[in-house]
Amino acid sequence: MENLIFITAIPILLFAFGYCVMGKKELYNTPNISAIVNNLLAIVVIYTCTRNMPYEYYLLAKFYLFVLFMANSFTFYYSSRFDAIILNCAIAVLYNPFIKFSFKKHDWNKIDNFIIAILIFALLAEIVLFFRLKIKSP
Repeated sequence: MENLIFITAIPILLFAFGYCVMGKKELYNTPNISAIVNNLLAIVVIYTCTRNMPYEYYLLAKFYLFVLFMANSFTFYYSSRFDAIILNCAIAVLYNPFIKFSFKKHDWNKIDNFIIAILIFALLAEIVLFFRLKIKSP
């Protein structure tokens, strides 16, 4: 029982950390640092979803990922990056906790691995953009 409580508390703690980082945008030169941290957290949560976990973990992970990707899309809205808004909203719709998409476990693993690959690519793009803006700023 303690393991179940610990496993279900992980997404909540990750959400709290991601929210704290996103809320402190004024500490950084660009708001994209929050997208970098949120993508890292999303990769960790989605990777753990590919393993055998209790059903409650998947429910909390869906809620966490939905909120995280919607928050990312608002961050990108304020920086006028509409391609990233569409990507984050599409992933948020896929992981929404309100309307269930019923796939088999094997299919969810394929989807999760594909999303992880997309997030790694987006993470690398954000890191390059962040350092490019950091170099150009006085």
